Amino acid sequence: MEIQQRKCQNGKVSVRFIVSDTGIGMSEDFLNRLFVPFEQAGTHISQKYGGTGLGMAITYNLVNLLGGSIDVKSKLGEGTTFTVELSFDLPEDIVDYRTCQLDSLKVLVVDDEEDACIHAGMLLKRMGITAQYTRSGEEAVRIALEAHDAGAGYDVCIVDWRMPCMDGVEVTRKIRETLGSDALIIIISAYDWSEIEEEARQAGADAFIAKPLFESALNNVLVSVFGTNPSSDKPEVPEIDYTGRRFLLVEDNALNMEIAVELLSMTGAEIDSAVNGLEAVERFESSPAGAYDVIIMDVQMPVMDGYTATRKIRAAGHPDAKNIPIIAMTANTFNEDIDAAYAAGMNGYIAKPVDVNMLYQAITAFLKPNPELAQQPHDIR
Repeated sequence: MEIQQRKCQNGKVSVRFIVSDTGIGMSEDFLNRLFVPFEQAGTHISQKYGGTGLGMAITYNLVNLLGGSIDVKSKLGEGTTFTVELSFDLPEDIVDYRTCQLDSLKVLVVDDEEDACIHAGMLLKRMGITAQYTRSGEEAVRIALEAHDAGAGYDVCIVDWRMPCMDGVEVTRKIRETLGSDALIIIISAYDWSEIEEEARQAGADAFIAKPLFESALNNVLVSVFGTNPSSDKPEVPEIDYTGRRFLLVEDNALNMEIAVELLSMTGAEIDSAVNGLEAVERFESSPAGAYDVIIMDVQMPVMDGYTATRKIRAAGHPDAKNIPIIAMTANTFNEDIDAAYAAGMNGYIAKPVDVNMLYQAITAFLKPNPELAQQPHDIR
């Protein structure tokens, strides 16, 4: 299955869904009758596979009711391809990338598939960003080094995970070894990156984005890091006063921990830290009642993950076990991840890389006097 973002206009985005198989296919004659109710290519089809011949007629009507289109191409003995195109409303509060000064960014795209490089370049161009691409990991390291030595280093490197010879994790490691922390490195993949997330972050990866690339996902990562002024040394931080508050921050990545502690400390808050879920549970259980106002919990961690740690905290005999607000903090922002966070007993959810405004907004939501407020989920993404 392939999903493509087509165009955005008038508050809507057009998305194309392509489903292909290599099955028995259909004749050109039957294609003309495919969407007619109770039609099948032959009696042997229903005898072998079952069905009533209503499935495609229902699909056709549903697509039309949604204002979309459906197209079918098929050849006997070769397979079939269905293409459905639908329009979806954009959220009213979606960030408009044109209000953010991203056009000064210099971006390098690394992917062994040329079509993927071209697609990423097209999305970046619509955001006002001109990108260079290469299909080789070794070439990417060389290009990045030469640009850095020439005083024109890249601000962002978008690197595919699975590539021949040198994969995305190794490319990330080589770039970090050569250039340090100057560039944002985003790993993209059509696969589940959870199995390499820890290794990739240790190598120096800052963020992960799923394929196929969508303009909104790419824009959100860039805006969350560079904000409205990518040339400034520090993001603009709102005036927040957490003096007298105490937070437990749980994060296994040393760099992420350092950044989060700095952002929270500048508000006057006192920060306790833990590097895995087990340590967080032990700190919480040994603390006196009312010791912590909020727990900020990473999800993917060694020893004990954030979900397990949250369940253990909720089941503990501590006076605050049921009421302490726990906010998930992770790069995985799919609906199933959000559902898993709430199912584990978490109250809120913020995405990595962490946007300082979203971080403060999530925490502030649980510092109001009403204790019942802390029991309500706050989906902060």
